[in-house]
Amino acid sequence: MATSKLTFILGGTSSGKSDYAERLASAYDVVAYIATAQPVDDELTARIEKHQIRRPQSWQTLEALSRDLADIIGTTEADVILIDSMTLYVAGVIEQVGAPAQHVLSVIKAIEARESDIIIVSDEVGQGVVPSTQAGREFRDLLGWTNQLIASAADDVYLVLAGLPLQIKTDGQLATAELWQIVQAPGAAEGG
Repeated sequence: MATSKLTFILGGTSSGKSDYAERLASAYDVVAYIATAQPVDDELTARIEKHQIRRPQSWQTLEALSRDLADIIGTTEADVILIDSMTLYVAGVIEQVGAPAQHVLSVIKAIEARESDIIIVSDEVGQGVVPSTQAGREFRDLLGWTNQLIASAADDVYLVLAGLPLQIKTDGQLATAELWQIVQAPGAAEGG
């Protein structure tokens, strides 16, 4: 039985979710960073380089689509594995692998079997517009389903908005009590 802690960090594009994940990972001695972005154009190449520069050189970096992500998770020795991001990984799976749902399920099983901690970053797709193409809708649905599976298995879930992490699940329980206390802060009812 796995004894690991799974932390899931969701947010919109450029919300600060990767920065927050990297801050959490920096508390560990041995970090394995699983990068999922493929440098398909100049803009994405620049983003990848920005991420590489800010990561400590002591972190081991592994490229996901060059190997099966479930295999990487199962064989990597580290105190924590940071996967950034499931969004780009799912996009790559759709392009390169048949039966993407089965592939995602094998990744979820590998995550649940780990004994080291895992931090996963993904984009929240449930608050956006409905994509105009079938391929866009299929991607949104697969990533949304993947996010739901990970969030269900996670101990802690954060939603990052404008660089601010909002914890929505803690120690496997929804953080509703904490959220209610924030809403009911002194002066909240009076609009102050």
